[in-house]
Amino acid sequence: MVFHIKDAEKFKTPSVLKLIFFRNENNKDVSMFFWFKILITELFFAEEILDNLVMTSSYNNTGSFDLSGGAKDSGWNRQICYHIPNGIVNNFFIKPITEMIFIKYYRQYLIIETDSQLIPINGDNSIDISEVDFKVSKERLHQFMELKKLYNFIGVISNILIDSIVYLATKRIDFAILSGAFIEWLRKIRF
Repeated sequence: MVFHIKDAEKFKTPSVLKLIFFRNENNKDVSMFFWFKILITELFFAEEILDNLVMTSSYNNTGSFDLSGGAKDSGWNRQICYHIPNGIVNNFFIKPITEMIFIKYYRQYLIIETDSQLIPINGDNSIDISEVDFKVSKERLHQFMELKKLYNFIGVISNILIDSIVYLATKRIDFAILSGAFIEWLRKIRF
């Protein structure tokens, strides 16, 4: 017997590549310099943050398991700093990582959400989120794998590019291999 599958749903997500590099309407007030700083922070730390968000997205504080579809209310609902994995390097970069999570994950990708009202600080272009809890948006879970694959792709391309530049500049393969190992250490093996 041959099955013919039909899916009339025309669900299409926007290009994740475009979302990573270009500001959406929510972030037009972010300067290009600040956007570039957040982008660099994202490329180094985001994969680990995504893994942590995925692991905490199904946290159930009630102690009971509701298999009847009540999963929308589950998930670890905490301040942004609690969504950042602990480590020496992460703790050193806590401020840029927090800014990256707020700007990129809350305002750009919409993969985290809050039930609180965000109130700007008067006279300053700042928002105090110290007491604001955030959790994973269940409607956007499909974006996590897309983002993770793109982070890995950008990491590999960057590593190849840097290795090539080091090799062309020094004509020594050992320096190119060392630079590649160092870049991977920065991306993956942080303490």
